[in-house]
Amino acid sequence: VLQENVDKLDQLEIITAMKDETIEQQKEKLANSLHLQVSSINKTKKDYSNKIAVLQLEIDQMKSNAVNAAIILQENVEKLDQLEIITAMKDETIEQQKEKLANSLHLQVSSINKTKKDYSNKIAALQLEIDQMKSNAVNAAIILQENVEKLDQLEI
Repeated sequence: VLQENVDKLDQLEIITAMKDETIEQQKEKLANSLHLQVSSINKTKKDYSNKIAVLQLEIDQMKSNAVNAAIILQENVEKLDQLEIITAMKDETIEQQKEKLANSLHLQVSSINKTKKDYSNKIAALQLEIDQMKSNAVNAAIILQENVEKLDQLEI
């Protein structure tokens, strides 16, 4: 019986040794698998970190571009405001010049019309004077003719 127990103990030791070896092999496999997974996770983490860094740089560049665009837009708005002020002032100046020119033109037209009326009146007066002179000349011619006839009769 003792021998049987020793044999069983030896068998158990062999089985235990085999199981220990199997456990060691499985531990090694698990350690290798874990090492591969940790390496893969570290590589993935590094890749993601690089991608995040690239994306952060792109975001920073976009922010910088947006700020620059906003500054340029603000400058353009200010320039546009200045141009609107200048345009309004020029429009006012043009309007004032138009009014001055209109008034000046009105005065010139009035002056020309007055001068035209004055010349028309002078022409009418001269025409009357010419007509009077013609009438006087005809009367003088008639009187002269009458005087010539009287002289002719006196000579006879």
